[in-house]
Amino acid sequence: MISGGLRTEEKRPVKTSESRNTYVIVAYDGSEQSLKALRLAIKISPVLESKLIVLHACEESKCNEDVLEEARLILKSSSINGEVRMLPYDSSLSSPASEIISFARRISASLIVIGATGSSCKEYCNLGSTAASIAINSPISVLIVR
Repeated sequence: MISGGLRTEEKRPVKTSESRNTYVIVAYDGSEQSLKALRLAIKISPVLESKLIVLHACEESKCNEDVLEEARLILKSSSINGEVRMLPYDSSLSSPASEIISFARRISASLIVIGATGSSCKEYCNLGSTAASIAINSPISVLIVR
């Protein structure tokens, strides 16, 4: 194709699965909302041809593998290409939202899925602080699950 007197190559769309791995991140803290987010992500990650990564961002002193056990079992029973990871951080330097966004950027994730509220937000709360911070600050698309 010629444009402005210069020959340019025609750009054809490339299937995502052929060009590189894509990732869907699920923020998981063991709450009912994060469980809903995980179940939805399990449904949509194959449609997006993406690997699913379940992340539990936790303060270094409060990390507990038991929180992720249910997520591991659900992921295993779903036959989805995925993994579960603990993401410890120093609360004097960072936050769960910052860590999740940073991780998602590092691996070039295509989507972050998060429950509207987490384990620290009670009934009066419409949107938890971590979900709000991710939705506001993430350069990556965010799906908030209720």
